[in-house]
Amino acid sequence: MLRFNEGQALDSVAALPLLVLYSFLLTLSIQVKPLTVLDEAKGVSVGQVAPDFTANDLDGKPVSVKALIGGRKALLLFYRGGWCPFCNQQLAAISQDSSKFKELDAAIVAVSGEEVEKRKELLRKLNLPFALLSDTKFEGIDRYGVRDTKPSLGVTQLSKPSAFIIDRWGTVSYKYVGAKASDRPKNEELLRALAESDRPMEPTVSTARLDALEFSANGEPRL
Repeated sequence: MLRFNEGQALDSVAALPLLVLYSFLLTLSIQVKPLTVLDEAKGVSVGQVAPDFTANDLDGKPVSVKALIGGRKALLLFYRGGWCPFCNQQLAAISQDSSKFKELDAAIVAVSGEEVEKRKELLRKLNLPFALLSDTKFEGIDRYGVRDTKPSLGVTQLSKPSAFIIDRWGTVSYKYVGAKASDRPKNEELLRALAESDRPMEPTVSTARLDALEFSANGEPRL
């Protein structure tokens, strides 16, 4: 807060930018942070940019999902854990159809909240040909809004069985969140969603307005 000392005068013109900046920062601290928490609690919707997050690979090293996907379209799975028979069935089924996913040039990433050591056991058991990540901090699980808040079989930290398709442009083009442990999309549906993700999405209002702009010879828009 600006103060006037006795016997001193403060130039009101010089102080105005400081007051404006102070008010702006105060507004941000009050309004933006709660909105950020609310958005993460809601998760992501189709048409939104897929949030990146970091989780541990089988060697216990942190890896970015965005870097792992590498600009390809991707199937991002969230599953409950290696102890869950429905999860094992789903991962095994995707593994059996891995050639079909490969034909679509799709990366596959499966994420759970279990420790890395349990991921190694599952990989050896199922011989999975795709990446398994351990999100013990629930960073990605919460960003996608798929944390299961209802305890199951004594496990209090779970993700809901979920599937997201991320297109080549990094946008979520498909979303499926299971209502219960056995509720999961079939491979045929996932493959179809991956194939359809190559189609450009409908332009937003801002994109349509940008396309409608006329440009001058030097490339500047004519307003």
